[in-house]
Amino acid sequence: MSDLQPYGREDALWQYLNQIEQDLFAGLGSLFGPFRSEFSDEGDRYLLKIALPGFRREDIRIEEKDGGLTVKAARREEKEGQKQAAAGFFRQFSLAGVRAAGIEASYRDGLLCLTLPKSRPEDGPPPRQIPIQ
Repeated sequence: MSDLQPYGREDALWQYLNQIEQDLFAGLGSLFGPFRSEFSDEGDRYLLKIALPGFRREDIRIEEKDGGLTVKAARREEKEGQKQAAAGFFRQFSLAGVRAAGIEASYRDGLLCLTLPKSRPEDGPPPRQIPIQ
């Protein structure tokens, strides 16, 4: 236990947790893998890019529900004489300030690109005064 000190470096804890994950899920791929994402403000829209190398377009699901955007990807590989391997991705994003009906997605060369148009004041209902009782 000397490696895990209360105010010691956090690196040791993360290395320990990563090792547990590798030991438990060896051959299955990581759910916490190196899926990089980039979010940028392009003026009238936001651009979200997510690197999903090795996935096919059919492996990816994008859902908009209750003011949020969910991106899921899952793949499973079966090779004769070898263990079954799997990889997955799951991430949720808030759609605050986004016009959900205008969202567009494309996927090419392992890169998922989502265009999220910003909402305009005229897109939503007008403000409503709430009476105090």
